[in-house]
Amino acid sequence: MPGSTRSIIVLLVLIVPAFWGSDQELTAQVDSSKVYKSIEKASENPGEVFHLKLKWNRYESFPIEILQFENLISLSLDRNRIDTIPDEISKLKSLERLSVEFNNLVYVSPKIAQLNNLKEVRLGDNEIATLPESMGKLQNLETLSLWSNNIVEVPGSFKDLSTLKTVDLRHIRHTEAEQGAIRAMLPNNIELKFSTTCNCD
Repeated sequence: MPGSTRSIIVLLVLIVPAFWGSDQELTAQVDSSKVYKSIEKASENPGEVFHLKLKWNRYESFPIEILQFENLISLSLDRNRIDTIPDEISKLKSLERLSVEFNNLVYVSPKIAQLNNLKEVRLGDNEIATLPESMGKLQNLETLSLWSNNIVEVPGSFKDLSTLKTVDLRHIRHTEAEQGAIRAMLPNNIELKFSTTCNCD
């Protein structure tokens, strides 16, 4: 066999598997931007679920089935009837964005602080009066939305939230003194949103 022919054959042997492997990798790629809107559909491929939006489902408690989605990055449970963010939330280690607005929340588990990747927490329009001191350990938290709750003071640990950029406390009845105390507690460089102060009894 001439040397040039032998070289071509060797080259093809090396190239064809490389192209075949590339096709397999493309086929195996996961759409990490897809937003699932039902637990049933998401459960078909739990390891490929990164975004879950479960609005208007009338959940009265946190759906424990969500814990199977270990790669979850964003979770929205807005407009349900959930009253508790349970200890089990700590299992969603990849979570960066959590929204549980327009619910009946009165309790947030201290174990939320174990979600080290959390950047955004939205808990507006609930019945929360106090937040766990442990939330001061959320060292990647940038946005905290707490509007329309019953929160008159924030945990002292919030002073350690060095990455925090925005805190929304609008539509909460605060006196001028209460607002001043919260301002003093939080880092100076954040955007802090209040409604007009009241002469609350």
